[in-house]
Amino acid sequence: MDSLRGSGKERVAICAMHGGLSPFISNSLDGILAIDRFHEIEDGPLADLTWADPIVTVPSDVSLEKNDENGSSKSERQAQSLVRHRVAFNYDAPVPDPSSTKGYIFSSRGRGHNFGEDVTLRFLKENGLSFIIRAHQCVWEGYQWQHQNRLLTVFSAPNYCGLGNKGAILIIHASGEPELVQFEAVDSEVSPANIPEPSPPKTF
Repeated sequence: MDSLRGSGKERVAICAMHGGLSPFISNSLDGILAIDRFHEIEDGPLADLTWADPIVTVPSDVSLEKNDENGSSKSERQAQSLVRHRVAFNYDAPVPDPSSTKGYIFSSRGRGHNFGEDVTLRFLKENGLSFIIRAHQCVWEGYQWQHQNRLLTVFSAPNYCGLGNKGAILIIHASGEPELVQFEAVDSEVSPANIPEPSPPKTF
């Protein structure tokens, strides 16, 4: 982890990172690649790329523990199959939301910055990118689109710390079409012997 690149530009014009954007990189991919990442993360651009979160408006009535139609909490259910979502991505230029928080604010985590929708859209435009994919935050469905659907958070750890959330992964097809695959944690009572061994990929 200490030596992984903080960001990578993929063939389908996607910027992948762990945390988020930084006021120290001047909206430049070259600025990201020039960061010295072989040292302890303290403050500055490396802290932002690792720990930054997007600024979003969260409804006050959102509950961590949600129930399904049968009244059972999601943390009490075991997933029987994967749920796949093909995303019809709109590559047209997004229209900025005038009511969104602009720029950067200091993170409540105590280190780094959080970044607004305008920061995301400007970074994408100036670098010819379609959207940003990041991790770092536990989101209820395992994934969450933000900032005019130009910022995608993917969290692959289901039932993180007992919260009952789903996990998700992102597949980018040769056509450039994103596909999100959701899954839930296996019930702790299920024997590992009953879980099929994963098949290794044929190519990397």
